[in-house]
Amino acid sequence: MNRVILTHVNSISRAAAGIVAIVSLGLVSCDKGPAEQHVPGVEPPATRGVEPPVDPVVKPPDDPPVAPPEPPPENSAAVRGWRYGDDLTSFIEKGPPGLQATCGKCHVTPAPDVIVAGEWPRILGDMKRMRMLAGMPPDEIVVEGISDYYMKSAPSELKRLPLSLGTGGLEFRKEKLGSEKRQDAKVANVNVADVDGDGKPEVLVCDSGTNTVSIIRRSASGWTEEVVASCAAPGHTAVFDSDKDGDPDIAIAGVGKMQSTDNPIGYVLLLVNNGAKGWEKREIATAQPRVTDVEPADVDGDGDQDLIVGAFGWRKNGYIGWLRNDGATWELVKIADRTGTIHVPVADLDADGRPDFVAIVAQEAETVTAYMNKGGKFEAKILFEAGNPLFGSSGLELADLDRDGDIDMLFTNGDALSDPCAMPWPYHGVQWLENRGKLDFAYHDIGRCYGPFRAVAADLDGDGDTDVAVAMLFGMWDDNSGTGLLWYENDGKMSFTRHDVPGPTGLITLAVGNLDGDGTPELVTGRMVFLSSTKNEDALLKWSISKKK
Repeated sequence: MNRVILTHVNSISRAAAGIVAIVSLGLVSCDKGPAEQHVPGVEPPATRGVEPPVDPVVKPPDDPPVAPPEPPPENSAAVRGWRYGDDLTSFIEKGPPGLQATCGKCHVTPAPDVIVAGEWPRILGDMKRMRMLAGMPPDEIVVEGISDYYMKSAPSELKRLPLSLGTGGLEFRKEKLGSEKRQDAKVANVNVADVDGDGKPEVLVCDSGTNTVSIIRRSASGWTEEVVASCAAPGHTAVFDSDKDGDPDIAIAGVGKMQSTDNPIGYVLLLVNNGAKGWEKREIATAQPRVTDVEPADVDGDGDQDLIVGAFGWRKNGYIGWLRNDGATWELVKIADRTGTIHVPVADLDADGRPDFVAIVAQEAETVTAYMNKGGKFEAKILFEAGNPLFGSSGLELADLDRDGDIDMLFTNGDALSDPCAMPWPYHGVQWLENRGKLDFAYHDIGRCYGPFRAVAADLDGDGDTDVAVAMLFGMWDDNSGTGLLWYENDGKMSFTRHDVPGPTGLITLAVGNLDGDGTPELVTGRMVFLSSTKNEDALLKWSISKKK
């Protein structure tokens, strides 16, 4: 789910997991869970280096099965839960034989406190079933020993985060957008862009409930909505000039289906702007793994715009690549075969004049990786690794957050749909990577909150620094009293204070722009309602911002 219901499941999650991918559309993300929790004085581990090759093969452990030793004694870490930077060496060393070989082949071995004790038998049972489906059944005694060890080491409950805090010094006034006929809130993505080429921004909407892409424009009579394409579960849009005729066209990343599947149902569409004749729909990539993002860039330096593609897929199929624009045709060039890609925003990270891009990948990888353009070929460098296969990556935006003239990275981890009956993880939150030059990025926490799927950077309070607005898909399954929108106020020194905005829950996508033409930012949110939710109002909202009187 940048991004939203494109569901997916990683190697240690449940098949019910998934809203991320589609979310990535605006959203996205993934069926991971806990994110890190910042602890003063604890530095994150080194995370930079060359991206490892994808190796989906898991071999059965060679160690003979023995009775597991007693788990380490309970301490404050077991009570507080996992956090980014915790050292698991002692836990792994004291574990039963076969622990690392069984649980650490395709992803890092998870800490016992990423979930509560009672969930571990289910998680390990899912792992066992996936191994069996792959023709590699694990040793029953080894799995039983690992399950017992994790249950004894995990906490019985995880602490709860506050569902709401103060509202701060800003007032947010909401206004409904779009057609009154929209009955079901299944908005996957909103994108603020100048679609008409008139210098005024419009709102592009991907609606996975109606299977349409539409444009919302401001007119003398209010906001009007025009459907410009019918397509299965659209997930993301990008506006660019594909044919060098001077007017904007629209690329669509197609998920194809909201439910998890490895079937080749994804696609990339191009809406060519023919002026008064309307939009001509062209299929430029079909029968793909579920596609969650497309971003324009002149990858090969030939003067036209190509498309970077992130195909989330599911368990087996997925990739990162680009579509070469040759004028009349589009050719797919794969860069990496891997599942779980949510967003692939573009920037020239090394100032060499060639467009690079950054990929946030969920599933068990949970990484932020820079792909450096070496003349049409790409070199991958990991900038961040969560160190937890349940991290729940959900969205990525590039922005100069600290206003020092270079590109930083703002990202969220909020996917917890692996178990609709469980509480979201208290490790979810918002963070940023500070660009310190030469592809050196430093991790900084912004705040912990349940279920964030999209964050955008803007000076919301007009004080000259960059704040952060966040769309949250949910608070607690058993408590809907929280909000779906909050903002983190920057004190000018890159320290952030959370403020909550009264309004609907279930916000999965978020965009920012000056829609009113008054020089101040407005927010647009899209709502994704599912499971036990019954209220379908407020699917699309515009939020005007002013200081409280």
